[in-house]
Amino acid sequence: LLDDNCDNTYVDSSSVSDKPNLIFSSKDIHIYSINICHILPKLDELMLLLLENNIHILAAVNPFETAINDFELSIQGYKFERKNRANKSGGGLIVYVKEKESISYTRRFNLENTIESIGIQIKFTNTKPFLINFVYIPPDSRQDWIDIYLKTSLDLLSINFQKYSYSETLIYRLPLIIHVAMVTFYSKYGLTQLITEPTRVTHNTSSIIDHIYTTYPDSV
Repeated sequence: LLDDNCDNTYVDSSSVSDKPNLIFSSKDIHIYSINICHILPKLDELMLLLLENNIHILAAVNPFETAINDFELSIQGYKFERKNRANKSGGGLIVYVKEKESISYTRRFNLENTIESIGIQIKFTNTKPFLINFVYIPPDSRQDWIDIYLKTSLDLLSINFQKYSYSETLIYRLPLIIHVAMVTFYSKYGLTQLITEPTRVTHNTSSIIDHIYTTYPDSV
């Protein structure tokens, strides 16, 4: 319901529910990532999703179809960080973080560069801090994009925290050189992909377009 399917790829409606069925333990840290085209008409739905599932951190890709002011994106009980697509309308990223005494965060601009990504350092009471880097990989990405992304990822891996990198991409549409470079990089540095079943199914193809990599798979 929240995903307007921006790239016009067919999605089998029999496998998509109107409302996400989330199963979270009350003791867990709840992190959610979603593709949400044109965020403003869906802000009420997004608010319900956050509140009904006690989500601590939510990232949305492709939310900005036009110029949107910060006050229009406010959701009570949450702070947010945003990043617009450079030199082009649409796209972008927004990350909502629950306002709670037990949660503190710092935006890590040094982990973002010019690509569509937002780096967040999170600290919960009585836990070690960890880093999350939310990334959107446009289907028309080329070698210059992957060079920037891999440099940013190396910077992320050099920090002595638990690390998680959430990304959404149309892997099957990327040039082969970028696909191979990403897979090789993740394998070399010991990152584990947590999504193992297709998340985009069409009449003729099935692909994993949502990727979550971590250096601590046992903690997820």
